[in-house]
Amino acid sequence: VFQADDARAAGALESTRDVVMSLGGISELESGTDAQKPGVSASAVIRGGTVFVPLEGLIDLDVERKRLDKEGERLRSLIGGAEKKLGNENFVSRAKPEVVAKEREKLGSLQNDLKKVEAALRDLG
Repeated sequence: VFQADDARAAGALESTRDVVMSLGGISELESGTDAQKPGVSASAVIRGGTVFVPLEGLIDLDVERKRLDKEGERLRSLIGGAEKKLGNENFVSRAKPEVVAKEREKLGSLQNDLKKVEAALRDLG
């Protein structure tokens, strides 16, 4: 299941659907902005959305929790770095406005990804 963040991301997958299914060995692929997360599933936050793979009876949920914990730690570290950079008056005042804007956009994206990872952890219980 691919839960797209927007119509552009959904369209990008839809235009390459056959290739993705063939390369991924996927027999069934649900996608779109309204795609629903399956019950117990692994998730990966990627550019453009979130990928869910149903896990019922397939994997060790403790291993998946550890993977998500590690990803959360990585994202928190990146968020901390971006916040530190944006909190540095020298950076904000001396950098080109587009560089500062890009860093703010990056921070927002990282925070959004962290929310998705935390939600996936909650869903695993």
